[in-house]
Amino acid sequence: MKTIIPFFILVFGLNSFADCNLKVATAAGQYMAELEKAKLTKYQNNSVCEVLSYEVSNCSKAQKAKLENAFNLKEVLYNYCQPHLPPPQNIGLPPQQLMKGAELYSWKDHSGYYWYALLPGTNANKETKQLLENKLSEGNLKMHLANLPADTYVSWNSVMNIKDKEKLEFSYPSAKVSEEIKATALQAKLQLSTESSK
Repeated sequence: MKTIIPFFILVFGLNSFADCNLKVATAAGQYMAELEKAKLTKYQNNSVCEVLSYEVSNCSKAQKAKLENAFNLKEVLYNYCQPHLPPPQNIGLPPQQLMKGAELYSWKDHSGYYWYALLPGTNANKETKQLLENKLSEGNLKMHLANLPADTYVSWNSVMNIKDKEKLEFSYPSAKVSEEIKATALQAKLQLSTESSK
């Protein structure tokens, strides 16, 4: 088990997760693979898989190739991790659900990762459970935004209609990541509105 302990020190000792971190992704993948090899799958969990999925979604093709050399990326992410990750979502939202625009939420978890949820705009109150069930990494969020119809109005972190908003630490990511998300929305010709811009 000596190779397992440093993984937690490595992952949870870091503060910034704005870019693909090859060391973190490699440690997560090798950790899962070693547990599978040792038949200790009961120690595999969603936290490690979420770390791996988050990092991989932000990795370039060249970085993914390096991960493939370190461990079997497809086997780990799409086999070992499947019981611990939510099912893949269709990219974008159906146009018929966007009559009232879309709602984007971002929050930071206890490990320092920023997660996002993109939902159809409604007048109904929401709960954090709904956001957690639809959470996206930064990379996946950009793909969803890019596939929304042009001129869709998107409100970002308008949390007044979240009934139990105290359960999540709603905030915006770093200035760099925020600008990248805004640039994605601009390129897709979306009307992105943040609480700070009102």
